[in-house]
Amino acid sequence: ILAAPTASFPAIPGGGDNWDYRYAWLRDGYFIARCLDAAGLHGESRRFYDFVLAHQGPDGRWRQTLYTVDGGNPRESVIDDLAGPGGERPVRFGNAASEQVQIDSEGSILHGLWYHWQVTGDLDYVRERWSAVSQAAEAVMQTWRSKENGIWEIRERLDHWVYGKALCAAGLKAAAAMAGALGQGADASRWASESERILADVLQNGWAEERQTFLQTYDDRSPIDISVLALSLWDLIPADDPRLAATVRAMEEPVHLPELPGDRPYSTDTPYWGRRAGGLNMWGGMARYDYASVPFYLPTLWLARHYLRAGHSDRALALIRLCLGSATGLGLMAEHFDPTTSGQWGNFPQGFSHEEMALALLERFGHPRHTLK
Repeated sequence: ILAAPTASFPAIPGGGDNWDYRYAWLRDGYFIARCLDAAGLHGESRRFYDFVLAHQGPDGRWRQTLYTVDGGNPRESVIDDLAGPGGERPVRFGNAASEQVQIDSEGSILHGLWYHWQVTGDLDYVRERWSAVSQAAEAVMQTWRSKENGIWEIRERLDHWVYGKALCAAGLKAAAAMAGALGQGADASRWASESERILADVLQNGWAEERQTFLQTYDDRSPIDISVLALSLWDLIPADDPRLAATVRAMEEPVHLPELPGDRPYSTDTPYWGRRAGGLNMWGGMARYDYASVPFYLPTLWLARHYLRAGHSDRALALIRLCLGSATGLGLMAEHFDPTTSGQWGNFPQGFSHEEMALALLERFGHPRHTLK
């Protein structure tokens, strides 16, 4: 499953974020496979898991975060004589994120296999791959304390990301459930205990008491980040938890933009590199984190799904409609978008934008949820 079929379309106007997404990301593939399972397309989902399990290392880890379609490593190169429509440079082919540290990889696959079992009832599929499942769980036990580049693949720093640790907790919780179903009681108990330990660590260190929000990382100076909604979306704490409610209120604060010439929210002649005050709400859509330049479909739909869990279906539906209204005439969505113009930014179409839309609609209109208790 490819993250996107296109390469190097500018992710933001006037910027340098021109990336190549024509690869099989563990994270993106898991998101899409989970959606396929929710929609009843279990054969397609299973082929993804068979693909990634074939590339698992002997220690249970995946040494790359993304793969070419034949399982290779997409080496990155820069093409100097190409630019985006607004002069955006550099244009890159390949993707060096394949070598990054992203501790959510094993947890994502574990959670995806658990979900596949839940929707298909096929425990034999897990039983036949138990060695891989067990090794992945043991890898999480070893890696969850590590610093990483994080879900947004920040190249400049390693840090303790709330999202990555949350997925480690969810992955071990899923592994414990599968172990219990297969009669592996000792593993189930050990993994469940470690999952609780990870969650306690996140709730202590990811919460900034002075700012009354969960933050992107364990650093109190780090930005507000939509990815902390993993705590509710992966059933780690209730969606109506007061700390999450306070965080969402901060996210919903409108971004206050600097004064720019012209009647557009931004201009390719005067690149806008980030917000100055407020939350993540940019013209109704949601940015990924503080200082983002344009809204992002995935965070907007994550917030919609969070609101569904919290019982605020009207707000959830408003966010869903905003994304549908910003899509192209064919219903296609890129990575970022401009709600004021329906402009699409980044690689197109973006797989996780579509799978989150499908999940949001399934959840809004009554598809049964499988909760990891």
